[in-house]
Amino acid sequence: MSVSVTIVNILTTKKMGHFFQEFGRSPDNHNLLSPTSQDLLHLSTISKKYGYWNASSEENKWLA
Repeated sequence: MSVSVTIVNILTTKKMGHFFQEFGRSPDNHNLLSPTSQDLLHLSTISKKYGYWNASSEENKWLA
């Protein structure tokens, strides 16, 4: 695992930018933990607020 800084430029809509700002979090001292059940609940709540849909594992199989 690398601890170097990565900068990514993303072009998106203003609405999705607000979604990312509200949902996102900064890594704590390069500690990249897997999302907790609280994180996933927060994602679901924020997604609903912005009108976004999260596919299930079964639904994602059709996209591969």
